[in-house]
Amino acid sequence: MLKVTINFKVRLIAGLLLIAVLAGCQSQAIKSSADSRTAVKQPLAEKTPLKSDLSAELVYSVLAGEIAGQRGDLPLAYDEYMQAARLSRSPQAAEKASRIAAFLENDQQVLEAARLWLELSPDDLAAMQIIGAVLVHQDQLAQALPYLKSVITGMNKQGADGFLQIANLLSKDENKTRALSAMQQLAADYPDQAKAHYAVALLAVHAEKSELAFSELDHALRLKPGWSKPVALKSSIYQQNKQPEKALAVLKTALQDYPENKILRTSYAR
Repeated sequence: MLKVTINFKVRLIAGLLLIAVLAGCQSQAIKSSADSRTAVKQPLAEKTPLKSDLSAELVYSVLAGEIAGQRGDLPLAYDEYMQAARLSRSPQAAEKASRIAAFLENDQQVLEAARLWLELSPDDLAAMQIIGAVLVHQDQLAQALPYLKSVITGMNKQGADGFLQIANLLSKDENKTRALSAMQQLAADYPDQAKAHYAVALLAVHAEKSELAFSELDHALRLKPGWSKPVALKSSIYQQNKQPEKALAVLKTALQDYPENKILRTSYAR
């Protein structure tokens, strides 16, 4: 019974891997099809079968990685998923390897896996974020900035706030001063973006630097008057500093200028 179960699992994984390999080849097939429109028509070539040794190695790597993970041998699981990613050119396998390495807190392996992941999926914002965060953690800010900028650009194109996403990402760094410095240097390239100044303010609050936070929030409001988020954050900072009168005054002044702002009215009512 056990043998039947194991054989079934191997066959199942082999089938899934075959699908993954074929899917990985699909983009190249589409490109070849497009190129053929202008080419002279040729007789259909015989299909080249998948190499059995490669398929077997793929099955082994994924199965070994899965079993290693279940047994708690995460270093081995990482190695096997990286091998599977290299063989199959699967970004999903590289992503899984990067997650395992992150759990192991091995920065170099995280970078190795995430860079392969990005190589296989060049527009993946999650891979860019992981690479950028690890490089910041290693004090390699110059190398991190291009990845973080790409995340901002990509998220903004999707209609999301890329600056806020980077602020959230950097806030996970245990070195709050380093995180703030990284955000400041990143935001320096976007001096006319209110959201960039707001993101710096968030990390300034995180690093307990209230004066810097107030300065960045004021700058954000000059660029985008009436924006409720900076006003609410200023009020929150005063509350944290045990200055409730100033917290209320900030909201009251903003409401006088923008009485129809529902967010400010709700914050003031609280």
